[in-house]
Amino acid sequence: MAREKVLCGKEEIIRVAVGIVDKEGMEAVSVRRIAKELGVSSMTIYNYVENLSDVKKRVLISGFDRMYGCIYRALSTLPAPVGKRDFCRTMALEIFRFAQDNRSLFGFMFYEGRRLFH
Repeated sequence: MAREKVLCGKEEIIRVAVGIVDKEGMEAVSVRRIAKELGVSSMTIYNYVENLSDVKKRVLISGFDRMYGCIYRALSTLPAPVGKRDFCRTMALEIFRFAQDNRSLFGFMFYEGRRLFH
């Protein structure tokens, strides 16, 4: 019998789950689908995560990390001292850009994910 592929860890599972969300939305994410993308069995996934809810929570955290990273990079390019107006405008624009570029993930972050993990 062929040996099971060894995963690098939970981060690899979350990276794949985020990719699925980016392409197809959160409704396409399942343990079976993640396992298929990684070339492992569903049971292997459970060696790294507790359940699908754990994966969804980590996808939510990953989404906020990505969004905050975009905001931070944009704010760090502003000349000091940054006024309140420029600060708020930059934040709003970056959140809007993130939402446009990551529609499925953004929707999950502020709708379904908010309800699940509030």
